[in-house]
Amino acid sequence: MMRLSIFSILLVSGALLAGCASLSKEECLRNDWAAIGFRDGTEGYAMKRIHEHEEACRAYHIVPDLAAYQAGRDRGLIYYCTEANGFHEGEQGVTYQRVCPTDREDRFIRGYRRGLDSARRNVELDMHMKTTELLRKTSEVARIDDKEKRERELKSLDQLESELQSLQSTHKNLIQLLQRVHHF
Repeated sequence: MMRLSIFSILLVSGALLAGCASLSKEECLRNDWAAIGFRDGTEGYAMKRIHEHEEACRAYHIVPDLAAYQAGRDRGLIYYCTEANGFHEGEQGVTYQRVCPTDREDRFIRGYRRGLDSARRNVELDMHMKTTELLRKTSEVARIDDKEKRERELKSLDQLESELQSLQSTHKNLIQLLQRVHHF
């Protein structure tokens, strides 16, 4: 149950952050492209991330140093492209962008597949528990004579159905990621 909450929070946070500038004014003015690249590498960003930084820094008349950024990103990818991190990324349902160098990608993908499979199993367990709860509550609500109490319980059923639909959507996404990674 807790995994779903964390997974949902990460998805919403990621969506909110996607609308923000990739760098702050201070980061642009600091002009440390190797450090920015390193951070992006450790977070698994593709090289195209530099274009977002370029856009963010344009207002301050700062142009990224591509060579320094790429060197930093390459060093950061060493920390990102591990089997343990692959597992973590898979378990969080993150879409792998094929950023790992070929000599590290097999290990990352091995962990990533295991993480995705773990997340899938957890969501399936949560779906089973929600379905069981929904069936039990539906049966209980059918036996309630008090109209007000029945209305309250029907709202509770609606919430359970909504949670189950969310789990089903998450499950579908995980299955798609698993299918995609099997083609790597």
